[in-house]
Amino acid sequence: MARLRPFDWAAGVLAVALAVAMFLPFQGADRASGWSSVGWAGVIVVALATAGGAATWLTIALGRSVSVQIITATGASVAAGIATIVVVIEAISADDGCYGSWVVSLIAVLLTVACWRSMGDERTDAATSVYTPPPPRPAPPQ
Repeated sequence: MARLRPFDWAAGVLAVALAVAMFLPFQGADRASGWSSVGWAGVIVVALATAGGAATWLTIALGRSVSVQIITATGASVAAGIATIVVVIEAISADDGCYGSWVVSLIAVLLTVACWRSMGDERTDAATSVYTPPPPRPAPPQ
């Protein structure tokens, strides 16, 4: 848990927040939730973004190799970016101005940024970031 930085925590918290916020009313007189408003493809993309944000947090918390952390954060960033496009289009197309679609849009944008920024591991003092340069090559004979 000590390895987690602010953007890693944000990715985990925003993933949970996105899943919960999708239950808010999105549009229509019947106040349909986000899960039923975005269609089946949108549900898959939002679920992938949610799972990706949680997986980003989990791989960093468990101290997996840097390559696994980067792959997870990259996939989560892409899924969250696509989910952002889906929910923003849904928010713009809603004709009655329900607040749920805009809340989910904001959370999706923040999740995209958090996953993207969690890829930036600049800790050179971490055990997985240690670099030992190779020995110098001998000079050519003259």
